[in-house]
Amino acid sequence: MRALRRLCRSLLAAACVASFAASAPAAEMPQEQRAQIESVIRDYLVNNPQVLKDALAALEAHQEKEQRAVVAEAVRDVTADAAARDGIVLGNPEGDITLVEFFDYNCGFCKKALGDIEALVKADPRIRFVLHDFPILRSESADAALVSIAAGNQLSGDKYYRFHSDLLLSKGVVGKERALEVAKAAGADMKRLARDIESEAVRQKLARNMQAGERLSLTGTPSFIAGDSVIPGAVGLETLQTIVASVRQCGKVTC
Repeated sequence: MRALRRLCRSLLAAACVASFAASAPAAEMPQEQRAQIESVIRDYLVNNPQVLKDALAALEAHQEKEQRAVVAEAVRDVTADAAARDGIVLGNPEGDITLVEFFDYNCGFCKKALGDIEALVKADPRIRFVLHDFPILRSESADAALVSIAAGNQLSGDKYYRFHSDLLLSKGVVGKERALEVAKAAGADMKRLARDIESEAVRQKLARNMQAGERLSLTGTPSFIAGDSVIPGAVGLETLQTIVASVRQCGKVTC
């Protein structure tokens, strides 16, 4: 044990000297002495590779902890009242819990999840459901998202949901042209819509959505945000109901 402690102290001292040597001018550290120190450290690490493995594992654990903290903060921000201004609120605006979906109009799994979301909101009048455009699949998705956000300036409630569901369930690639057709059918003022699409306010909303998705480390759609967690994928109605019940009970996805 004493020998191990001496070895650890020697290694720590060598590491400190090596760190100093690396930052010190070459004239202050003779080349021979520098080489000896580097040789001691190299030999120790070669003969004790577990030290490197442990260090890497500790680094990964630290980075994962930091990332979890970043995501947790982003979850709180996205489910806050102010964040809903960048999304479209369906269900009960004064609901006791908030469920957020990040979606892409060209996402097949988002189409699949639409029926589950509709059933969930209809069955539970206490849910505030917030939609956030998150166009990551193709350039046409971004064009459709701008139309969607602009349409949200004048369509709300059932009218917006009709627009959203009709556009999401469209066949083929969904882009600006198709989004404008659906908006017109939903009763949007097309002149106002054209102005809003080009407005800085609409483009900033989309930019904030993209930034929020990045902070949440989202890599696909749909992605749901509830309680303290990110739930990726079209998880199904039963799972969504379980999540809502847990968040309502303890504020977390898993109590």
